[in-house]
Amino acid sequence: MDTHKFSETPIKTFVKVGPLPEHEEKTLTMLDSIDYAANAGMVPAIAAVGDKDVFFQCHVIMGKAMEQEGLKMVNLISPGTGHVIDPATHKEQMRLIGEHVAKGLDPTPKEIRFVTWTLKYNRCFWIEVLGLKEHYVRAEIRAKIDGDGVIQVEELKNISRFSIRWPSAPMPAVRMAGGDRIAPKGDAVFFEERDGKWSVVERPSEEGKRPGLQGPIDDAFSSRFLCVRGTGTPWNKDAQTFADETLKRFADEWRSWFRGELPLKDDTDVTPEDVKSRHLVLFGDPGSNRWIAEALPKLPLSWTPEELQLRGKKYSSKQHVPSLIYPNPLSGATGRYLVLNSGHTFHPSNLKINYLFFPRQGDWAVMKVPGLEFVADSGFFDEHWK
Repeated sequence: MDTHKFSETPIKTFVKVGPLPEHEEKTLTMLDSIDYAANAGMVPAIAAVGDKDVFFQCHVIMGKAMEQEGLKMVNLISPGTGHVIDPATHKEQMRLIGEHVAKGLDPTPKEIRFVTWTLKYNRCFWIEVLGLKEHYVRAEIRAKIDGDGVIQVEELKNISRFSIRWPSAPMPAVRMAGGDRIAPKGDAVFFEERDGKWSVVERPSEEGKRPGLQGPIDDAFSSRFLCVRGTGTPWNKDAQTFADETLKRFADEWRSWFRGELPLKDDTDVTPEDVKSRHLVLFGDPGSNRWIAEALPKLPLSWTPEELQLRGKKYSSKQHVPSLIYPNPLSGATGRYLVLNSGHTFHPSNLKINYLFFPRQGDWAVMKVPGLEFVADSGFFDEHWK
């Protein structure tokens, strides 16, 4: 609901989340539902809570967030109960949900108001947000079908590209606020802002951050990936030790928390199909890992045996290692990430409580070695991956 406020729940095992570095605060917008309260206007939401529930305040805060968006939260109170719902309240909740089920899902609602903070979550019915002006800043789009059956796009905030896709033919005409009427040729129309003006484009741009390639580092592990261990001669001993220990920790945490063995290959065993079909998570340096060496000329950093340069800052390569996520520049890797020297940036083995499982680094970090926890700097690439 709200990571900071939730962490203040009076439970002995809870850890309070105080002020965070800017890049960590930004990624909370991927997780905190109060930031998406406006979207409750697009889907039915029937809440229920015990009046003695230790988490009762969460419902209060969510109700206020919805109220600020002009919505009223349906919240059934179960009398005399804690973190459970009594049978009568549960029956009423199911009855109200059943009313929505009986109506069925309308794939073409007459009006859409959609809020997001990341292209990770970019779709609401017939609207798809394809580009943001800045990630982790509120983006909003409003559109409705008028009396003439024309889709009117009424409001756009922090959006640089979007599409309208219609689930059945024929697709209605579209009009941007104050603009000309557009007759789509198929079941979709794409809009892109250029020099402050909106234009219809034949297909959406694949430049910059886009859905599925928007970061942060932790996003690489929400779909198919492969960890790649270097087998060559490392440039620096401490840097290689960091890479090896990071990989081992990732494997241990994956086994413990995700109930599986980490997908792993030596760099000499990676196939073209691996490059094509999976995000590559590379461990080592350009000396020890052949895939890091091959990708390095197309990555936004400079890395030699003596010096690492990132974001205009210089670091000793003997004492620093880059961790980052970036669109994989290797041949055949379209639509895939390349990650350097990182698993999840949160470490559940130390945290235990799942509300603490939020990203601790953005798109990139410079790690000081030896050791695993010393972050010299961290942040985000811009919308152009610069």
